[in-house]
Amino acid sequence: LGLVIDPEMPRLPPVSVLDPASTRWLQRAMRGVVERGTAARIRATEPPVAGKTGTAQIIRSAEEGGGYYAKNFVSSFAGFVPADNPEIAIIVVADDPGIYTATGAKTKYYGGTVCAPAFREIAEFAVGYLRIDPEGRRIYVMRPGE
Repeated sequence: LGLVIDPEMPRLPPVSVLDPASTRWLQRAMRGVVERGTAARIRATEPPVAGKTGTAQIIRSAEEGGGYYAKNFVSSFAGFVPADNPEIAIIVVADDPGIYTATGAKTKYYGGTVCAPAFREIAEFAVGYLRIDPEGRRIYVMRPGE
């Protein structure tokens, strides 16, 4: 997959920046966000996913007086799949999503509402395209004679 830019470039072994216990704790915490937290609307995804939602107000420029806009947000969901043996990491970011109600209130702008479902669609397509099973192993289909 992808274009090889420099076939002579040496491939370095992966380097872990977290110890294994911290990595497992973080995986469990991010899986909890999907199973019972702010991204619970995608908990039935197969294979299981883990991730973190985000919703932040957009900052006002100094020329506008600084601070934050009251109704303007950036929403996100960053996650990986399969949750227990990650093969793919994806982040979905939406700039100022949402719907205004008749009263002027803004709804449906949270990362778990907007970005997590988009993540699920992208992840399900990628898992199928890359032939990754729920345990995170690649599935190779051999044709007769190969």
